[in-house]
Amino acid sequence: MRQDDWISANERLPKPSSGCSCVVVLVTVNDPSLLRDGEPAFIDIATYWRDRGIWTISCRSADRSVSDFPVQVSHWMPLPAPPTVD
Repeated sequence: MRQDDWISANERLPKPSSGCSCVVVLVTVNDPSLLRDGEPAFIDIATYWRDRGIWTISCRSADRSVSDFPVQVSHWMPLPAPPTVD
C-alpha cells in the first residue's frame, strides 16, 4: 500500500457495482468521536452506502451481535481482488 494509492473522500467517493447500494473499501477513519485528543486516525474496512451518503464500520458486541456504526472517513482505497480458488 503506497501513500499515493489513497483517494480523498472529499474529492471522490467509491462507486458500488451495478445493482448494489454499497461498496466495501479500506479507509482512514478520522472520526473525533472515536479518537482521543491527539490520537491519530486509524485504518479499517468500511462500507460506503451510496443511497444514504454515509460510511459505516461493523462493530461486534460481547454477545456476538454485529451492528453498523456511522463514521467519518478522510481517505479510502479499493480492496484487492480476492485470490482465485485452485
